[in-house]
Amino acid sequence: MVFLCISIEINNDAILKHHIKSLYEHLLEQNLFRVIEPYSRVQIEYIAQQVNLKTDFVQEKLSEMILDKKFDGTLDQGNGSLIIFDDLKCDVKDWEGT
Repeated sequence: MVFLCISIEINNDAILKHHIKSLYEHLLEQNLFRVIEPYSRVQIEYIAQQVNLKTDFVQEKLSEMILDKKFDGTLDQGNGSLIIFDDLKCDVKDWEGT
């Protein structure tokens, strides 16, 4: 009952909803960076399993991150893999505290 009331209040508050969405995006990117950091090539399905999300959603998010220049890489859709060209320029430590 209490959770339902809080959920309704959050959905009705545009500012709070925006901040929660922003926090979710930030945490998702941070988790994706942690998974892909040790690799130069990694299967998208493996990344999705590690963050417990659907493969299509993870592929879309990785594509967005590449286009936003969060890291230098490409998606090989034929093989279902992510290829990272250089070391991740955005260290996970850079995300801490923001």
